[in-house]
Amino acid sequence: MDKFLRVNFSKGCPPLFTTLKSLYYNTEKISIIQELVTNYETSLKTCDFFSPYENGEKEPPTTLLWVQYFLAQHFDKLGQYSLALDYINAAIASTPTLIELFYMKAKIYKHMGNLREAVKWMDEAQSLDTADRFINSKCAKYMLRANMIKEAEEMCSKFTREGTSAMENLNEMQCMWFQTECISAYQRLGRYGDALKKCHEVERHSPSKWTTGGREPQCTPEAGLSSLQPGVTRQPRPELAQSALL
Repeated sequence: MDKFLRVNFSKGCPPLFTTLKSLYYNTEKISIIQELVTNYETSLKTCDFFSPYENGEKEPPTTLLWVQYFLAQHFDKLGQYSLALDYINAAIASTPTLIELFYMKAKIYKHMGNLREAVKWMDEAQSLDTADRFINSKCAKYMLRANMIKEAEEMCSKFTREGTSAMENLNEMQCMWFQTECISAYQRLGRYGDALKKCHEVERHSPSKWTTGGREPQCTPEAGLSSLQPGVTRQPRPELAQSALL
């Protein structure tokens, strides 16, 4: 495990935590991973080596960055959100232009239940690459979860057809994940008439949705808004796509 972690941190492997997440059912394995990686972080900050007893070529600054990113995910998984925020903030302080860091910070706040703060940081991630439809879609989803329907519509309008409202175009193109999230947002706001109207729109487009337990696998926010423009395919960032449903 020690060698595996070092190799992946040195070369910079964002999906490393996702690779190891299956081990988190075992408390002993969690303890081993935590001890190894926290020791790496301490040593890298003081001497640029994984261990203070090493010599030779020092690790680049990016190694510490990926260690802190991993620890943020690790403690988020364990529900220790304060520690997770400490590590992700340290990573952002050293590299404030990396989208994955802001994406992770938004996820931590979402898991804490602070949806407004989660929206703030997901919007920050989106602003770093406005052409990324995956991040755009995730930002819109977070906004809808925070009942910010108008803001979500404006976010999606960046990739909808010009000359028509985003909401109308999303309905026309059967972007079901957006529609169903809107229904939930309207319901939480007590706008039951608007929620029912959306339900009828979804039912017209996909009547089978109401007889399959609400599943609509072909229309997910992880697919982004690529369905809005036929013939355009957008693959999400691999390191983000693997954790998109968390």
